[in-house]
This record gives sequence, structure tokens and C-alpha cells, in this order.
Amino acid sequence: MKVQSTGLGKTIMVAHIEELFHTDFEDKEVLQMTIEATEPVHWTIKCYMEPSDVKYLMKLGLKFSILWKVLKSLFKK
Repeated sequence: MKVQSTGLGKTIMVAHIEELFHTDFEDKEVLQMTIEATEPVHWTIKCYMEPSDVKYLMKLGLKFSILWKVLKSLFKK
């Protein structure tokens, strides 16, 4: 995936999702997603998603326009 940080201006980083798991953060149950950026810098980025974030992400992911684009990309040659 490509990731852009406002702190790096227009620099685009190459990254991938390293892991996703359930954990506790600040006394809350969350999903922790770790993203590893590999180019042009090497960063590890941790994202703690609360249940409301996951619900919103799922709601967005179930939109027909998003599902259609995902399905098209999966079967693209």
C-alpha cells in the first residue's frame, strides 16, 4: 500500500499491514493494527481502533461502490 504523512510533505511511503489483533489500550478493548513502512523510511505505525472505529470502517466497507471496486480489483489481471 502507499501511505502519505503530512509531516513528510508529498513523500509517498511504501508500506504493508504487519499484524492485526485484539488488545487492551488505555483500559479499553481495541483492535491494534501495525503498519510497517519500508521505503523511503522505515517506520512502524500502530493504530488502535476502538469498537466505534471498527463499526464505522465496516459500514464504509459495505457500501456498494466500495465493494464493487474491491471485487473488481481482486479479479483484475
